Amino acid sequence: MGASAMQVEHVGSTAMQGLSAKPVIDIDLAVSDPTREDDYVPALASLGYDLIVREPSWHQHRCMRLAAPGVNLR
Repeated sequence: MGASAMQVEHVGSTAMQGLSAKPVIDIDLAVSDPTREDDYVPALASLGYDLIVREPSWHQHRCMRLAAPGVNLR
């Protein structure tokens, strides 16, 4: 990925046709540098997402959540 590149993928049970799914959509968002939160968190927060997990020791993992509709953005 380039300096400002990102990749979005619908994952989890709601992405699998015919699979019984929970009422939450799981989205995987890959950014070039997750530590540069100012590059992506404010825009997502303006849409209603809350940053709920920050795990620097696990590949700089972040998780944001949207209440309605239920979305986990990882």
